[in-house]
Amino acid sequence: PLSLALSLAPIANQPKIILHLIAAGGNVNTCADTGESLLHLAARGGQGVITLEALRLGADVTVPDRQGMTVAHALAQLPQPEMLRTVLQRAPQLAHTADANGITPMRLVLRHLAQTPARGAETHVATLMQMAHILIENGADPSTQGDNGATLLHEAVARNLPD
Repeated sequence: PLSLALSLAPIANQPKIILHLIAAGGNVNTCADTGESLLHLAARGGQGVITLEALRLGADVTVPDRQGMTVAHALAQLPQPEMLRTVLQRAPQLAHTADANGITPMRLVLRHLAQTPARGAETHVATLMQMAHILIENGADPSTQGDNGATLLHEAVARNLPD
């Protein structure tokens, strides 16, 4: 069916197929059995072109999947700060929305920071810190603790970051 094809299209990174499916009557907000929308799948797959096209076509950024994860959660798992900023411009409340397990996008960023080596990954750390700043600018709690109990400030101090 058209809805299944639309849900699977990001896997192949084929924006032309998505445009064709939508032009043929496909709904940009169609969800797979997991509750994931086209936007979720594209964001989780790092498919920036498809994510932007879905947004342009009016994809609803606020729809969570069956686990309560939003597109902001998906983007927080990948270092995509500008895409995260674009989504939060449409729905800033997603910066502090928890999934079914109580996990917020900030906690996911902190999880990645904790797993990133202190040396040799400075660019990645800077990108994660940028994502944290974007989340805070949109209402995320800067005192959120990661899985290891560390806050953003703890991570910054441990890495001797200036800001």
